[in-house]
Amino acid sequence: MLRLFLTKTNEWLNHEALSERMSDWPENIRKDILSFKRSQDATLSFFGKCLVSHGFRMLDITFDWNDIAFNEKGRPLLSDHPFDFNISHSGEMIAVVIGTGKVGVDIEQHRNVDITLFNRQFSENEWQSIHQSKQPYKRFFELWTIKEAAIKADGRGVSILSNTQTTNENQVLIENHQWYYVCPDAGENYSLCIVHELPFQLEDVVIITVSQVELLSI
Repeated sequence: MLRLFLTKTNEWLNHEALSERMSDWPENIRKDILSFKRSQDATLSFFGKCLVSHGFRMLDITFDWNDIAFNEKGRPLLSDHPFDFNISHSGEMIAVVIGTGKVGVDIEQHRNVDITLFNRQFSENEWQSIHQSKQPYKRFFELWTIKEAAIKADGRGVSILSNTQTTNENQVLIENHQWYYVCPDAGENYSLCIVHELPFQLEDVVIITVSQVELLSI
């Protein structure tokens, strides 16, 4: 079973406040968060890390950021551990998925973009699905989150994005490897997708909403 943890924040902490709250955090994690120039981006990254720690604590699973390794694309890895996790944030929303086996998550706030700039990232069938939709922007972001969650689960980054395509409902193909996805409701103006290496259904996902106050009290 997968756990999806969600939180929403609209309070952007400045770098000084973030640094104080992370005084006992591993140095590499602190530097990664404080490297963001905008307070909004740094705050989202900070709460994403808090949500991961909170999620593992809720599951009563031993977790320590010092045990985290990162591949060459920056994908976090838990060494010698049956569990995997992934983080995504957009707008005011942050999503974390935790489960056994490889997982990926992506959340996107709907916004005005020139979707024609992404023609290389979509198959002919996917473009048809977008253009025939009554809400093309919404459909664009639905498909985009599937692709992003898939490449995050895979771990090789955007270099394989153009080789990632939905094949049918709840399945996405990266080159010759089949992945599986569900798209939980993330609220108005957001699209959300979880990808897993094994077949699963939305009923297999436990969704837990965590307040910012809870995360700051950790």
